[in-house]
Amino acid sequence: MDIKDVSNESKYIGYLKQLQGAAERAARRKGQAVRDHPPSQQLVSSFLMKLMATSYRPQPNENTIATTQVPAPYPP
Repeated sequence: MDIKDVSNESKYIGYLKQLQGAAERAARRKGQAVRDHPPSQQLVSSFLMKLMATSYRPQPNENTIATTQVPAPYPP
């Protein structure tokens, strides 16, 4: 398998430095509670409003399934 040497290309170096910085910031925050997630009730009501809005529109000959994915809560 042939590989391309990108060790001297500036766009890849910048991208890798950006990834390394993000990993370092994440490591400093490890174990902290997440504060930017919306409350679960807000997610549920938003989902239900969207579900109701789509149910009022006629959808000829279509089968649709409405789903949502809410991640598991972080441990304290």
